[in-house]
Amino acid sequence: MHAGTLDLLDLSLGQTVRVTAQYHGLVYTGEVVRANAWEPSLGEPLKEDRFFRIVFLQEKASVGPSELRDARVVVWVPSTDKRQRDRTLEQEQRILKEVKARYAIPETAHALQETQRQIYSSGSVVSSSGTTLSAQRVFQGENAVEWVSEIAGAILSWTYPHLPLDSTAFSRPMTEDDAKLIFKGVLQEDTSPDVLSAVEMYGRGLGLTPATGKG
Repeated sequence: MHAGTLDLLDLSLGQTVRVTAQYHGLVYTGEVVRANAWEPSLGEPLKEDRFFRIVFLQEKASVGPSELRDARVVVWVPSTDKRQRDRTLEQEQRILKEVKARYAIPETAHALQETQRQIYSSGSVVSSSGTTLSAQRVFQGENAVEWVSEIAGAILSWTYPHLPLDSTAFSRPMTEDDAKLIFKGVLQEDTSPDVLSAVEMYGRGLGLTPATGKG
């Protein structure tokens, strides 16, 4: 799932979905989890094919940085303040979600995202390094796409502050599939059209010297 298609209310409690986010001209794969309560497994280290994990809890929990065993894990925790307001917003969410399921009304979808935004902005964001992320700043965006992109960008910025490439030379963000094509072109001397195109598109930014006849 690309972050551009993400709607947190469509996720079941306990469900983990694969998402992608862009950072410095590269596309990174991560995951978003919507969980009812905190579980230690949510703070476990990421697997090799995941670069970040964003957990949205539905119940207040005392989650300390030491419980997150990977610097690329961030947890959103709901606030106990303004409980009545939050309960009212949650009721509105349920009603709007039912309307959205029955009728494709843009205004309803927008209202639904706004109630989500208000609830999330009143919570807090926890990371293992103690790096603070302002929930109000993160949730300034209008929808889950922007929220996840903001958090993922912060995670990747403190995990990979310096990258040995010039992403300004890329005509578009480089994906995992693009990287495989470049590997074929540079190391395996594959000369198929899609490989040549990838090497030409990203070779200069990566500081590579294309083989004779490429790019």
